[in-house]
Amino acid sequence: MADDRAEAEAAAVANRVERHLEETTETILKWPSRDDMRRPVEEYAREMLTKLRSREADSEPVLDEFDSFLQELTRQSTDPLYDLYQAVLTGVINAYQHYGVSPSVAALPSSVCFLADWSNVAPPSSFRSPFRAAATTENGCQKPSCCTSQRQHAQTLAISLAPASFDAPTLAALPFALFHECTSHVMQGPCPSTSARATPDADSQFAEGWMDRAAWEIFKMALTQQGPCSNVALFPYRHRRDFYKTGGEAFYAARHDVKAAEEGGEPAAGRRQQGWETFGVVLQELQERHIHDALPSILQLSFALNVSDVSPELRDSAVQTLHTVLRQGIRSEPEAGYLMAALVQYAKDRQLSAFLTTAERVSLTLRKKRRDLIAM
Repeated sequence: MADDRAEAEAAAVANRVERHLEETTETILKWPSRDDMRRPVEEYAREMLTKLRSREADSEPVLDEFDSFLQELTRQSTDPLYDLYQAVLTGVINAYQHYGVSPSVAALPSSVCFLADWSNVAPPSSFRSPFRAAATTENGCQKPSCCTSQRQHAQTLAISLAPASFDAPTLAALPFALFHECTSHVMQGPCPSTSARATPDADSQFAEGWMDRAAWEIFKMALTQQGPCSNVALFPYRHRRDFYKTGGEAFYAARHDVKAAEEGGEPAAGRRQQGWETFGVVLQELQERHIHDALPSILQLSFALNVSDVSPELRDSAVQTLHTVLRQGIRSEPEAGYLMAALVQYAKDRQLSAFLTTAERVSLTLRKKRRDLIAM
């Protein structure tokens, strides 16, 4: 009887400790900032549970060992670059969800590999930029020895930096560079699967211009902790906000510097600037029509189009059509009225396919008129 009671008590202790370990492990695996620790935690937990199931094992030393491991694991991060990336991605996901776009984006943090690549030489830039670094997003996992057959990152956000070139302007531009990558490229659809998505061109009016402006709007919210970014702690010191805002302004101005492009710089700057400018013109048009929540409507349109399975070419075509209608002096044409009516309707019903259908119809009509004019 005494042996049976002791065995039952030992089994109860083992079950309690096992439950404690499983609950703690489950909690850790939900932490976005420790997603890279998933495999070691799983392996260590299995090892601990195996020990606890052994009748010769004393549960107290096993538990002490696991608690020591947890204490080491949960120490505050000492990687400010990774912490900044996590804060930016959190802010962007919050913004997408706030505007009602693709709830499945909540699963994205675990599918993104963040890679900081430090080298002795600053990465080259195709334009004169204050940001002496590079930020890119690629499909698949680009981190050596990272993914196994059990787990695969769907994409990699890589930052390439050189210590000797990591100056104040680069530091100031870094947060907005990350906001652009996350807002435009990490979130690009088809969402949540990124295996089939096509990479947009460097001169994409939508991905590199229009979505750059969308990223800027979210970046400003994060700087002041407003709207969907109210709970995002982007920086520990509020007095540094102007430093990063100015750095972001300098970076986007360089990316859209048409004059520099005309003087031998990157030709893509002109098309990027068209996309940025068109976003602003559409916002102004909606505001002049007294559309309630004009900016949220455009952000919702931007995010919905970005996560959709629409090709980069069709996204660019929609922006080009808006630019043609609103910036090239044909507002008196019937097509301008059709397109603006579609925009206003989208602000009311959020029907992306209806807006894109109208934009494509207007684009085809404008091209036909242009061909007819040339043939005369």
